[in-house]
Amino acid sequence: MEGEWLEYTVDVEKSGKQNFIARVSSGVENASFQLFMDDQAITDTIFVPKGEDWDTYTLLEGVTQDLSAGEHIFKILITGSFVNIDWIEFGDPSISGVSLPQNFSKSKVKDFEVYDLHGKHVGSFSIESNAELKQKMELSVQESGVYFIKSQKGNLIKRISIIK
Repeated sequence: MEGEWLEYTVDVEKSGKQNFIARVSSGVENASFQLFMDDQAITDTIFVPKGEDWDTYTLLEGVTQDLSAGEHIFKILITGSFVNIDWIEFGDPSISGVSLPQNFSKSKVKDFEVYDLHGKHVGSFSIESNAELKQKMELSVQESGVYFIKSQKGNLIKRISIIK
């Protein structure tokens, strides 16, 4: 509901802008939220599209204003109608290449489908070793962004960030 907020103590490891991804849902129009650090806005208002229902989540991407390294109070403020925020993840926008999920090297799955955040199929590839994943993934997509790779058997789904 508008005006509700959550605060967390966070440790920003490196100064600068931060990419973020938020998994959100809303069943109404005009749902939105804004992010703050030490009571200073670090994003504009982030509008959440009305979904089919309250359980249909979507991923939203954005970039914060410059942040300073160190301990801060991070605040999520609901600025419009109701919104569900499942999680928010931050990352450094200056990192290039593919960010591999932890424990990915243990996977024996070698055939993948690639999807964008809207669920659109953007490519597929096969690898012989996990070392090939970065190269094959970069060849499969045209733009920087967050993608999901899914094993062709459907038993493994991982989120991968690419910055070109």
